[in-house]
Amino acid sequence: MTIMSTDSASETVQIEAPFAEVLATIRDVESQAEWIPEILEVELLEVYEENDLPATARFKASATVGTDGYTLSYEHQVDA
Repeated sequence: MTIMSTDSASETVQIEAPFAEVLATIRDVESQAEWIPEILEVELLEVYEENDLPATARFKASATVGTDGYTLSYEHQVDA
């Protein structure tokens, strides 16, 4: 039996940079290990075919008690 938990979190950060640049940086999932010290590994599992944006990714991150693995699913709002 697989038990799947659903967690959510939010945080607000003010960044003085063009919106498109910030969004591109966040959507570059595979590079997050380079600029987020707690992320040890990233594996991009799926991309949306219609726009080549990340759909799911698996992460391994350092945590207070060791390491933690998790998978994120992404939804994107793409302006027409």
